[in-house]
Amino acid sequence: MTLERPEFQAVHAMLYEPTEWRYVLNQELAELHFPRQTHPLCLTGHTHQPAFWVDGEFESRTITGRESIDLQRKQVVNVDSVGQPRDRDPRACHTILRPDLNEVQWQRVNYNIRGAQYAIEDAGLPFSLAERLQQGR
Repeated sequence: MTLERPEFQAVHAMLYEPTEWRYVLNQELAELHFPRQTHPLCLTGHTHQPAFWVDGEFESRTITGRESIDLQRKQVVNVDSVGQPRDRDPRACHTILRPDLNEVQWQRVNYNIRGAQYAIEDAGLPFSLAERLQQGR
């Protein structure tokens, strides 16, 4: 359920009860996550919403595209999900971790939304899954 590397640890959902698939969605949930974090930096995802929390702060930091990592404090980086964004920005988002520069960077890219919608429809999945791609929700 978790991945350990010298520079970071990673978990799909959150370190607090990872098998329950709860997600770090706000500072309150980040505060449940931090005590189980063994590295200064933890990468998480699945919410389809990029985010950055720092232990001891009262709210998520605003994502500016590039953030400095402070190795003296615990931080949770939601790397987003390349497909199906749910933060009202329909572009795909990916994350680049630069431990050599102590930074993380989120990048947005356009993709063929209509092609993805056709693929969803062709697979027989609910139309609502295709429709929400246009609005990034």
